[in-house]
Amino acid sequence: MSNVLIVSRFRDKRPDTLNLQKLEKNCLAVGSWESCHGPVLFEPTKVSTRFFAAFHVLTRTLLRLIRSKRVVISLGLPYRHYLLGKTFPHFAVEARLRVLWTYDVWEPRFEEIAALVREARVGLLLLTSRQGTEYFRALNLPDCTVHWVPEALEVSDYQCRPWSERTIDVLSFGRSHPSYHSAIAAECEVRGLRYVFQQWDTAEELVEALGKAKMSICFPQAVTNPERVGGVSTVTLRYLQSMASKSVIVGNAPLEAEEMFGYNPVVEVDWDDPVGQLQLILRSPDAYLDLVERNYAAVVEHHQTGNLVRRIDALIAAKLANQRQ
Repeated sequence: MSNVLIVSRFRDKRPDTLNLQKLEKNCLAVGSWESCHGPVLFEPTKVSTRFFAAFHVLTRTLLRLIRSKRVVISLGLPYRHYLLGKTFPHFAVEARLRVLWTYDVWEPRFEEIAALVREARVGLLLLTSRQGTEYFRALNLPDCTVHWVPEALEVSDYQCRPWSERTIDVLSFGRSHPSYHSAIAAECEVRGLRYVFQQWDTAEELVEALGKAKMSICFPQAVTNPERVGGVSTVTLRYLQSMASKSVIVGNAPLEAEEMFGYNPVVEVDWDDPVGQLQLILRSPDAYLDLVERNYAAVVEHHQTGNLVRRIDALIAAKLANQRQ
C-alpha cells in the first residue's frame, strides 16, 4: 500500500495553478509519496476540466470495477469540474482511500462542496480553515473523516533582508481593505512613507517585493471580501508569506490565528491613527523584532511543506487503522 499524489497537469500560467503545481512538487520532494498524473488539461482550462469531469461521470461505473490498494491524494481546488477533471481516472477507481486537502472552502459554497465530497467519495477531507472543518465535521458525511490542516510553504523560497536594506515601508498585495487603503494612501505620501499597493504578474516579483517590505498589510477575506467567503476567517498563504519574509504584519488576525500559532502574529490596526501607527513601527523597529522572529520561527518549525506532508500521512494512517477495526 502506498500514498500516491495525483499531480495536476495544467497548461495555463495563472498564479493559483502555478502555486498549486509548486506545492505538489514540494510535497513529492520532502516526503515519501509516490506520484501519478492526471490528464493534460489543455487551454482553455474551463473546457478541458469540464471535458474530463464529464468523462469521469460517464466511465466511473466501469472504473469502480478496478480495485486498487493505493491511497490517492489530491491537493487544492474544491470545484467539481476541477477535482473530477484533474484527478481522472484515479478518483474514479475503487482506491483504498481518497484524500482531498483543499483551501478556498468558503461559506457560500459549503453545500456545493459537501455535494462534491459525496460524489467524489472522499474518505479523508482536510481543510485549511478551522471554521470550515467544524462545519463539515458536523455534517457527518458518509465514510468521511474531516480534519483541519493549515496551508504551508517553503521558507527557502522567500527572502529575508535586514531592516536597513528594505526599501518598501508598507506593502499591500492581492485583495485590499478599501477603508484602510483610503485611510493611509494619501497620508503616507504626505508623510514620506513609501506605500506600495499593486498586483504582481509572477510569484518571483511578489517574493522580491516581500523581501523589501518592512511592513505587510494583511486582513482576512471575511473582512475584505465577505460576499465571497461569508464569515470564514482563516490564515491564508499571504500571512505565512509575510512571516517567512520577516515583514511586520499589520492588519487583523484571522479568528483561528491564536489557536494555530499559540499567539497573535499580527500588529492589530490602530484605526484612530493608522498612519501614525506605521510611523511608530518605522521609528522603533526593534520593538517588533521579537514578534518578527517569533513569526519566522513558527513558520520554519510548523508550517513548511514537510510539516504538511507529515500531518497528512499521520491522518491517513489513523483513518486506515480505524477502517481495520
